[in-house]
Amino acid sequence: MNKKIAIPIERGILFAHFGHCEQFALVNVENG
Repeated sequence: MNKKIAIPIERGILFAHFGHCEQFALVNVENG
C-alpha cells in the first residue's frame, strides 16, 4: 500500500508544530 505523508519543516529542518510551520515536505511511502 502506498501512502503520502506531510512532514512539517522550517528553514529546511523538522519543525515540531504542525500548524505553525512555513512549509511541508510531502513524502510517498511504499509498503510502510
